[in-house]
Amino acid sequence: MKLPWKKENAAHKAPGGGKRRSFDLKAALTTRAVRVGGYSVAAAAIVIAIIVAANALVRALPAQWTQFDTTSSQLFSISDQTESVVGSLETPVTIHWIVQSGQEDATLETLLERYQALRENLTVEKVDPVVSPTFLEQYDVGSVYNNSLIVESEARYRYVDYYDIYTYDYSSYYTTGSVDMNFAGEGAITSAVSYVVNDDLPKVYTLTGHGEGSLSSDFQSAAEQDNVEFEELSLLSAETVPEDADCVLILAPQSDISDVELTALQAYLDGGGRLLLITDPPQEGAELTNLETLMASYGVHAVDGIVVEEDQANYAMGLPYTVTREVSTVTDEEGEESQEVTYLLDGAEVEFQDLLDDLNAMASTGSAVGLTPERSAQISFTFHRNTETFPQVELVFYQYDSSNCLVSLDGEVVLLAAREDVEAVVEAAAALIPEA
Repeated sequence: MKLPWKKENAAHKAPGGGKRRSFDLKAALTTRAVRVGGYSVAAAAIVIAIIVAANALVRALPAQWTQFDTTSSQLFSISDQTESVVGSLETPVTIHWIVQSGQEDATLETLLERYQALRENLTVEKVDPVVSPTFLEQYDVGSVYNNSLIVESEARYRYVDYYDIYTYDYSSYYTTGSVDMNFAGEGAITSAVSYVVNDDLPKVYTLTGHGEGSLSSDFQSAAEQDNVEFEELSLLSAETVPEDADCVLILAPQSDISDVELTALQAYLDGGGRLLLITDPPQEGAELTNLETLMASYGVHAVDGIVVEEDQANYAMGLPYTVTREVSTVTDEEGEESQEVTYLLDGAEVEFQDLLDDLNAMASTGSAVGLTPERSAQISFTFHRNTETFPQVELVFYQYDSSNCLVSLDGEVVLLAAREDVEAVVEAAAALIPEA
């Protein structure tokens, strides 16, 4: 491209004595090429301004319009049930996200954005407990962990523990050595939202007074996530089933109900009530005449027999592994006799002593009397002993929080144990199991 030049002052000489030419800026800026270049710069500036405005607009749009769930398990996709519950909210609901700055769980944050985008009267409020140390004093929630939630309406609130947002499945730990972690945030949050806005929650009364069994922690947790409330009922004192009962549960009674209780239950059922009856084989000599009469009115009859599930794949926790202890007398080269203990698993010798050492080394971190297991069991042991006082001892370890596990002895929670100690026991047990 040629540029216009003009004569320079005679004082300025070019090298070799020739005259030096200088650049004419004004003339150069008026050329067509420069004008076209100027148009390009202006166009680029307009495009940049459009992009900035578009980004600002996108940030203002709801999360479901701007974020796409590309995870294989559709981790961030909202279910139809959640859309129904949140989309029909008529009263304001606030989700207080309790988290220290810089420690936000990214998965939870994405999910909360999607909840907030579903309904205008559902808001998410981040609360830093360091900045607002007195905020939690208005709630009766006990220990609160980072990334936990408090879902609140005008009527009530519910605390959602961070350790309920993630669930852990130990069922394959004993065969593969792995623990499956699942994100259960949507179920926990939707359940809490439904709880705080509904006045009429399903209520189940569990009958007492006949040696009934206890609901498993897993069953009770699943029912409570669906906002089912449980309350004990004694028909020997109440005489009638409460009007707010959606169902009566009779779980594995060891003795029969009385004539008065039979009349009360029959009247409740005749009025459209619901009954869930779960029975174990009766103890020898026990007669459940009134319960059988109640069942017979619905065409249900109990027969003697045993049902056996032969497919191990259908067991919730798999078949138990049995370790036997054998004691033999050995004689050394000098004729000295001593006892030798050998542990066998399915006929093969195993190093069971390492697991026993880990159990013996476990230290208590505090009393757990009065606490109830709310999470699944990590591992359980049943020891069969040759003593009349304690012929059998059952030891179960339950998840509790990030640092501790609950320890149950013969069905009674007695103490807390360090979680790392329990994990060491689980690892020692997994090491005994032969690979499939």
